[in-house]
Order: sequence, then structure tokens, then C-alpha cells
Amino acid sequence: MAKRDIKAILKKSKLTGKEAAALIIRHYVETDHRRPAILTESEIQQLRSKVGRTGTEQDRDDFDSYMHLYRLVGFTLKEAEVLYLRIGWRLSRLEAVLLPFITQHWIGLVTQNIPYCVTEKQLQDLKDQRLQRLHCMASVIDARAGNLSEGRWWSTEASEEEDAEILEEATRQIAELLNEHDLEPVRLEERADETEREDIERCSFDLGEPENLHLYLTGAQLYQTGLSEWRPNAWQIVDAERTRWSPKVAVVQEPLISDVDERGWYVENWMEQFSILPALDARDDEEAADIRQTLERSHKAIRKMLRLFLAHQPIYEALSELIGVKLHEDLEEWLADIQEEVAGYRNILELGVLKPLPEGVAERLRKSRPELPPFTVDDLKPDRRHVQHLKERMAMALTAEEHAEAFSQWLGERCEEIDETEDALAEEVSGHAEED
Repeated sequence: MAKRDIKAILKKSKLTGKEAAALIIRHYVETDHRRPAILTESEIQQLRSKVGRTGTEQDRDDFDSYMHLYRLVGFTLKEAEVLYLRIGWRLSRLEAVLLPFITQHWIGLVTQNIPYCVTEKQLQDLKDQRLQRLHCMASVIDARAGNLSEGRWWSTEASEEEDAEILEEATRQIAELLNEHDLEPVRLEERADETEREDIERCSFDLGEPENLHLYLTGAQLYQTGLSEWRPNAWQIVDAERTRWSPKVAVVQEPLISDVDERGWYVENWMEQFSILPALDARDDEEAADIRQTLERSHKAIRKMLRLFLAHQPIYEALSELIGVKLHEDLEEWLADIQEEVAGYRNILELGVLKPLPEGVAERLRKSRPELPPFTVDDLKPDRRHVQHLKERMAMALTAEEHAEAFSQWLGERCEEIDETEDALAEEVSGHAEED
């Protein structure tokens, strides 16, 4: 507001209580944000005196109501600021808890490109084991689907329809190859997701039919199919003791005695340094469940606080329009910070190690894996009950007419939209976490 406009208001012989209060509120908004004052202390007193001397009783009531409203706004803004700070703290804390799993994810990607060091004897032992090892039909189909899709299988890049098509084609190809090479899977009582046998490769998911977790093929049979994922030079080398696998092998020709164990196998001591980053899936079941529930509760609490924070925006927009002074400047700045922080959190959630698991994955793995669906602030709606609470709080300083003018139109347009989407957007996890 230009200085001449302010002077014109001050010189008016007849000044309503709302005009005087709005001008003083504008002055406080400027000074609260460390910008130059638009009124002097004497001018503020002049406005107060003019309303008291020349204004009607209604003008004096309006003036007092607007000033009381500004005090309520200031108090409520402090609450919003606390929410803003708590959201930022919660996000930082949750990211810190997720850090070991993020580190593990990247270490896993890096180690895939590091050759697995073995002795000549160890290489032959591992190949023999691989030929004799039993692989369930579900893992055979999964390996085929992964090759067919070039990494899109089970990724967020592929739709459910694409996944279904890939699965159908992989199943068809495996069935044809088994028939072509006259290979008969053996059926065992042990399910691949429950067995303790060392000669069976554990498989934690079911593809196609539950029977696929009971049907097994040996590595030698799979080698006969000629599929690229089962060629000897493409076989991954697995060290179950360190959960280390690699598609590359480096034979150590003259290892030191200290680098070889009693079996004549090479010992990769460097992997022990990363033992503090075990896979979440491999943790003790009870401990894994506690970690999962803690992560999911924190994730849900962040979303709930965000929806409470968003409830302030429409209230302040309505009041700003009523008074003629922008009252939600701070909220916009805080919201911009929150959107940036949530974007960083979303990037973490979209890492492969934290992506939601697909349907058909074994229940044991589901119990240990946190489900933290990524989201943006724009995905959320203001909490309807908190909107109503704030509206009722501000009504303490408004007349019935002012209250209707400020909120009726907004409520008519927005509350219906909020009601329609609230339940779906509020239930962001799979029902594991309890309401805070």
C-alpha cells in the first residue's frame, strides 16, 4: 500500500472500525516480517482514537473483533510453525533410520560388479553344487521373466498388465523347453519358501500357482535348456555365509595360506566390514517386525501431520480475503520447504530396496518388509476435522455474517472434495500400523 493511500485513510473524517483495524493489521504484518513499518506509533494511536471518538458502537465492536482475530491468527500461526518444524524433524529422523538400508542397497549394487574371488578348487566345488542344487519352478519362471523384460519385471516402470504378460510368456517358454528337452520336474513336500535343506535354493515368492513352490529342477537340467540365465558362465556365485553373490569370478592363482579356509576356499575378509548392514529380510522375525512397524508408524505420522498443516492454508486464505491483508505469507514459505523435504524423502522411498512388494510374495517376507508408498504433498488433502476446528476458532472473533462471508463459499466448494478423497489418501500403508 502506497504511503499516500495510508495518509488518505488517516485523513478520512469517517473511518470504520474494519478499515482502521485492517490498516493496523497490515502494519503489524510488515513489521513482523522485518519490513519497513507503514505506520508510526502516533498514527496507530490516532486510528484507535478516531474509532473511539467518531465511530459507532458497531465500528468499535468491529475494530475489537478484527484485532482479536489477528491475535488468534498469530497464535494459530505459531501452532502451524511447530507443525512445520515437527514435520521436518520427523522426515530427517526417518531418513536417518532408513540410512542403513539405503547404504545396503547401494553396496549391493556395487558388489554385483566386483568379481568374486575364488580358488580353483572352490570354483569347481561351486559349479558342482550349482549343477546339483534344486531350483523351484517359481524361481525358474522369475529368472526367465527378468531376462525377457530387461529389468522391467517387478519394477515400477511396468504396469500390472505388462507384468501379467511377461509372466504368461515366461511360463509358456519354460513349459515348451521342458517338453522339448524331456525334462521332468521332481515334486517334493518341502516348499521352497519354507525348506531348510541346503541343496534347495530358497524362494520367497510364488509365481503362477502354489504348486510351483513344490516343483524342482536341478541346475544340470536347467543348463540343458540353453537359457542364457542358466549358462555356466552366467551363473551367479553365492556365498550363503556372507549373503554375497556375483555374476563375475576371479580365480586367485597363488593365495596366501591365511586367505584360504580348511575347505581350500578363498576367504573374502573385506565383506565382514559390512556385516553391520544386514538385509532387513534376513533379520530375526520379531526384530524385523518391530523395525517395520516403527517405520510404517513414522511414515503414517508424517502424512497425518502434513494433512493437519495443510488445513491452515484454506482458513488463512479465506481470512486474508475478508480482511484485505495477506495473512498466509509464512505458510507459503513453510509449505515450499516441506515440499522440497518430502521430494527428497520420496526419492529415498523409490529406491528398489524400499519399493512395495508385488502380490504373490511369501507372507514371511511381507511381514519383515516395510511398506512405505511414495507420495507428494499434492497427493494429500487438508484434514477435514482440523479445518473445522480452525474455522470454529476463528469464528470466536467474527460476527455470523463475517463468518459466513469468509467460509461458506470455500466450504461448499472444498469440503465435498475433501470428504470424497480423505479415506483413500489417509490410508497410505497396508493397514499394519495403528492410528497415532
